[in-house]
Amino acid sequence: MRLLIGISARALEEESMKTDRKTISKRRILVYGATGGIGKAIALYYHEKGAHVIAGGRNGDTLRELSAHCGFVSDPFTAGLSDYRDLASAAAELCANGNLPDTLIIASGSDRRTPFRNLSDDDISRETESNFTGIVRLLHVMLPLIQQNGGGRVALVSGYGDGRLSFTGHALNAACRSALYTLMEALAREFPQISFLYYCPPAVDTESERPFFPLWKRLGVRIIQPQVLAADLERALARGRRWHMYGSVLERLAVRLHAGVPRLADALYFNNMNREIEKYLKEMESVQ
Repeated sequence: MRLLIGISARALEEESMKTDRKTISKRRILVYGATGGIGKAIALYYHEKGAHVIAGGRNGDTLRELSAHCGFVSDPFTAGLSDYRDLASAAAELCANGNLPDTLIIASGSDRRTPFRNLSDDDISRETESNFTGIVRLLHVMLPLIQQNGGGRVALVSGYGDGRLSFTGHALNAACRSALYTLMEALAREFPQISFLYYCPPAVDTESERPFFPLWKRLGVRIIQPQVLAADLERALARGRRWHMYGSVLERLAVRLHAGVPRLADALYFNNMNREIEKYLKEMESVQ
């Protein structure tokens, strides 16, 4: 009986996925951070599936070049996260052109990987702006419009583990992303017509991540291609997940254990991981 139930559940899920793939072509998707390694892969994934993709970010020339190269039919959403008026103006232009998205995917941010004590005041401002307050501005501008247009979906590409797991060199970055997780929990209640996903990938094969590949391989952290991330992100959205971590069973268990019994998880797994990260950061500093 359990086997039959399991087979039926899988069949229903597969059928749901087929139905969702058919509807992708009807969707209008804004990918903010589309010129980065992850954002570009997400934008291309949806474009190849037939979706109406709008590339978003702060560099208009780079966005226009990307849109022309990839064949995106819409003008890009050009606005920096530091300027609320720019964001509001860009959103108003989307509405005026009939391009208001039903899906917003945020794949932007910065990651100054250095011990907290080494951060400069500029580093603190830049990290906080890129990873929290700027994204808050983007959500504040876009969510009411998406809700008024009948609802939709929002996905945030976050950090390793559950997005809140932090090590030496990641303290401020993880703190900002943790705050966004809490924000999205509340927004899911305030905007019931919008589905929110907090998505946590492992290391991704991008130009900015490649200097850390030796570290991740040493620690057994898997490295995935951006295209794999894009497909997995869509699966999580299609299933209506609020939180999704791409990882092995062991990694998921370790993260769950850390959320409930952090000292035990540290002793079993994360303290050793932190020591290796500290060592690698020192090695990088000595080379520089």
